[in-house]
Amino acid sequence: MRRKLRRMRRKLEEDEEEAEEDEEEAEEDEEDKEEAEEEAEEDEKEVEEDEEEAEEDEEDEKEVEEDEEEAEENEEEAEKDEEDEKEVEEDEEEAEEDEEEAEEDEEEAEEDE
Repeated sequence: MRRKLRRMRRKLEEDEEEAEEDEEEAEEDEEDKEEAEEEAEEDEKEVEEDEEEAEEDEEDEKEVEEDEEEAEENEEEAEKDEEDEKEVEEDEEEAEEDEEEAEEDEEEAEEDE
C-alpha cells in the first residue's frame, strides 16, 4: 500500500512538473505570438511606407516627363524664333536693297530730266 502511495505521489509530482513545463511553454508561445504580431505590424507599416514612396516616385517621374516636354516645346519655340529672326533680317536686307534701287532709279530719273 505504501508503495502504491509513493508511486502515486511520484506520479502526481511528475504530472505537476509536466503541468508547470506546459504552462511555461504556453507562456513562451504567447510571447512568440505577440512578437510575431508586432513584427507583422512593423512589416505592414513598411509596406505602407514603400507604397507611399512608390506613389511619390511616380509623381516625381510625371513631373520629370512634364519638364522634359516643356523643355522640348521651349526648344522648338526657340528654333522658330530663330527662323523668324533670320526672316526679319532677310526682309530688312531686301528692304535696304529695294531702297538703294529706288534711290538709284531716282538718281537716274533726275539725270534723264
